[in-house]
Amino acid sequence: MRVVYTKHAKDKFLDKEVVKLGIKEEHIVGVLEDPIVVDKVINPHQSIGWFSKTLSLSVIWKIEKGNTKVITFYVAGKGRYESKILQGR
Repeated sequence: MRVVYTKHAKDKFLDKEVVKLGIKEEHIVGVLEDPIVVDKVINPHQSIGWFSKTLSLSVIWKIEKGNTKVITFYVAGKGRYESKILQGR
């Protein structure tokens, strides 16, 4: 899987909270390769994976020119978005 990032997504790696939490590109790729839940009903898509015992990492992405393009990502309390997707919104 080839992963590319929008300027917004690249800039998020410099965000204070992201730096403090230690979120790296390998975490993003890990969520894309092995998510706990994926929402392909919406476009762009959303994949969510565990980041820590209390936080999940959500990645917003789409397929563009054969690449997985990461638009943005964010952390949230575990279970906050996963249950909505699993329940079908």
